[in-house]
Amino acid sequence: MERVVVDLADPPREWRPGTIYRSSLDVVVLVAAAAHALAGPVGVWLSIGDAYPAALAARDLRTLSHLVPLAEAVLDGPSAADAVDLVGALLEGGPVTRDSPAGVLRDAYSLPVPPRPLALWWREGRRLVGAAATLERVVGREERYALITPAAG
Repeated sequence: MERVVVDLADPPREWRPGTIYRSSLDVVVLVAAAAHALAGPVGVWLSIGDAYPAALAARDLRTLSHLVPLAEAVLDGPSAADAVDLVGALLEGGPVTRDSPAGVLRDAYSLPVPPRPLALWWREGRRLVGAAATLERVVGREERYALITPAAG
């Protein structure tokens, strides 16, 4: 398992399946605008914080998942692991009650649920940590993460 992260300053000439896209611009809008050009599943990298809380990220991921073949998302920022927990719960469709550094919710819903389950990751130093695996950044020209630990099962 390996993931490539691409920073977007402008829309790329070619959208590559299996790539996680990140941008200082609104990456959700950029990827949604490219729906016609996407040949396979993609991911997005979202920076979570006071200006863009986890609950808004869940809304955007839910919406984007209905527009493009969204397979995964990386959440980065303070309390990213808590943000993944909150976003994951919201994407399940049921009522969510959480009181964590990522946000406080009482009986919140985020509907409709994504058409496919999304893999959610958080960045922890040089690693991307998810429920199913941990990836570590590989030194090289491209920003690339490779499997180092499958989830304990």
